[in-house]
Formats: sequence, structure tokens, C-alpha cells
Amino acid sequence: MGSDDFLVAFGAGVGFGHDGWFAKKTKELPFPTIIDMVLNSSFFVIFGCIIPWNAFVPRDITPHCGVWQLFLFLILVLTFRRIPIVYALKRFVPDLRTYREALFCGHFGPMGVGALFLAIEARAQLETGTSHPSYEPHFPRPPYSERQIAAHIIWPVICFVVLGSTMVHGLSVLFVSLLSHFKRPKGERDPLLGAETEGLDGMDHEGGGGESEPEISGTDEEMNE
Repeated sequence: MGSDDFLVAFGAGVGFGHDGWFAKKTKELPFPTIIDMVLNSSFFVIFGCIIPWNAFVPRDITPHCGVWQLFLFLILVLTFRRIPIVYALKRFVPDLRTYREALFCGHFGPMGVGALFLAIEARAQLETGTSHPSYEPHFPRPPYSERQIAAHIIWPVICFVVLGSTMVHGLSVLFVSLLSHFKRPKGERDPLLGAETEGLDGMDHEGGGGESEPEISGTDEEMNE
């Protein structure tokens, strides 16, 4: 249909995860969990090998791409990329019952392979005008055009944001678990610090989690047949 492939994948994810019915159907199946773990582990290994550490410092072509600028950009992205949108759309999402849940859902939106894909696509468009990036290192000579500067700044910026998102969202799970641990009475705490898995301060309510399953997905009896 000539649509954007990334947008199609996003639309499919929204459709399957709209109210939790798909997760309800698959949570008892081990195969999707195994595939998800293998793909995630492979992605982090590959991403760790290609992080452009040397590009996180100012260069002639990107003099304003320094560590503190990247940290500031990361904070702005994590703050404004998802949380305001999720707050605005709360009334249209059946599984979001309170604004506290909207904050929880808006925060946990890690950036990963999708961001890297779009960064590669954008750099290819800037370098060659197509979806195929230049396979040979290209170091232009000054004066630099805005197009050349953009092509060289996209990759380090996006990689830094993905790295920061991985660290922040990964540690957020530990922080929420620790907070839930110390908020419980001593007799109700998990014996292992940070091992709380039930009743975290976020998406925890009666209903939701697939209870609003649409008719089109079929009943449990039909799925068993």
C-alpha cells in the first residue's frame, strides 16, 4: 500500500496490546517468551558492540555534540516523549484507570531497535537519498553543509539515547521493586530485597489485563478446540 513499514509494525503492536487480551492468550505459552528473550538478548549484544563511544565527544563536524548536551537531550526525551501523550490519551485506553497508571505506563517506554532502525534509515536518506546507506566511510571537508552535519550527528545521538533509555528503564524496575518492598509491613515483605513481583506501584487493579477482551479474539473454549 506504500505505507511506512515502521508505522505498520507500530499499528500492529497497538492493535494486539490495546486492552491486554493478546497477552492474556499468550502468557501461558512458553514459546513466545523464549523467542522474546532470545531476540532481546541478541539485540543488546549487537548494540553493545556498535555503540560509537568516540562519537560522544565534540568533533569538528559536530562541535556541539558533547556529553553534557547528550545527557540534557536524554532527559528531555525521557520526560516529554511519552508521558504527556499517555496522559492525554488516558481516557481512550481501557486498561488505564488512574493518572498514576498513566504515569507508570508513560515512563516505561524504552527505546531500542526501532530507534536504531529509524536512525539508519534517516542517515541513508541524508547520505544517498535512498534507503541504502553508504558502505564507505565518508568524512567531508569543511565548510560543512547542514545535511552533512545532520548525517554525522544522528547516529551518536540516537545510540546515546538508546543506551540511556536501557539504563534508566532497567534500573527503574529495581527502584519500583525496592520502593514497594519498604512500603509493605515487615511481615508481608518478600524475604529477598528487591524481589517484589506483586502489587507494584503501577498497573495493579481489578479488571483490565485482558478482561475487556473483544469478541473477535474468540472464547477460551474455541481456543482450546
